[in-house]
Amino acid sequence: YQVQLEQGPFARPTAEFLWMIIFGASWLMACAFSF
Repeated sequence: YQVQLEQGPFARPTAEFLWMIIFGASWLMACAFSF
């Protein structure tokens, strides 16, 4: 139960954070190549 309590709050925000970083990087690359 304690392991789930530790991994629960931290598992999803880090994944969303990484996804946001990847999406932002790809968007910046697309803008750079379009210009």
